Amino acid sequence: MTASLPLLAQREDRPFGQASIHATLPVTVGWFNGQPCFYISTDASDADVAAALKANFTPELANAAPNASKVIYAVTNFTQGNIVPSTAMPAGPTNTDRGYSPLWQVSMVTWNAGSTPAILRSESEVLAMQSAGRVTIARTNIVVNCPILYTPQGGVLPGTRISMMSGMKAGSAEATATLPVTVGWFNGQQVLYISTDASDAAAAGAEANLSLPLAMAANTQAVDDIYVVTNFKQGNIIPSAPVPAGARNGSGDYTPLWQVSMVTWNEGVTPRVLRSEADVQAALADGVVSIQKTRIVVNCPVIFSPLGGTLPGVTITASRN
Repeated sequence: MTASLPLLAQREDRPFGQASIHATLPVTVGWFNGQPCFYISTDASDADVAAALKANFTPELANAAPNASKVIYAVTNFTQGNIVPSTAMPAGPTNTDRGYSPLWQVSMVTWNAGSTPAILRSESEVLAMQSAGRVTIARTNIVVNCPILYTPQGGVLPGTRISMMSGMKAGSAEATATLPVTVGWFNGQQVLYISTDASDAAAAGAEANLSLPLAMAANTQAVDDIYVVTNFKQGNIIPSAPVPAGARNGSGDYTPLWQVSMVTWNEGVTPRVLRSEADVQAALADGVVSIQKTRIVVNCPVIFSPLGGTLPGVTITASRN
């Protein structure tokens, strides 16, 4: 079923004619298994964290913990990059690390009084310092959406270009990443989103990480529906978007996690472009389409909508083919 649906890779509905659209986002440098890792920060379940990250405030993400998320360690009283315990190896749809998720539940690491801080470069080092009584770890309910785009061990996510500045160091945002953009539909208007992760390799296409833990978010409050038309070429349809984009988002229903529902035009029916969830449901009520809900979950943060504007810090470019 999914082998014919590279749903994150389809980019047929393009505004401004046949333009190729890309988004450039700031990159944060953290640590994985002793080496730097590069990731972007698109969503956070806490408003203050979202503001600090210039990310979408997405309270529904808190409902993804703990099944679909992993731990990210943030040091509170020493300047260094955050530490993650897993990544896609290799980056992309052939990832073999079954533990990798772009969703991270924040644990705060604090050096205890009398301990001399040092850079912690791996989860094992964090836990060793905890066992030695040198740090205290406090787990929070905050979940952040930080897809990993590059590690020395796993390589760079296919289709992504990373630009590094001089003097780069872990914990800074002195790098940028340029990713392809998908065009979809929300509330009758075209929206732009990036497609970084999927719980199914075929659904991921060539340019997204396989993340098996994302499937654990299926049928929870952390996900919403995305409608993928199987037998008519058009963009996918989503039911919500951040308005406005960023930390002031007031759309409580918005989430970057979408559970795939496949929409098929029935035999003998002339297809048309469906531009909203209301269009999809009306077509279903009229008996002209059928809908099959899957357990596939995709991570597609919305970076622009006409109602919500552009996610802060993001630059969108379009070039003619």
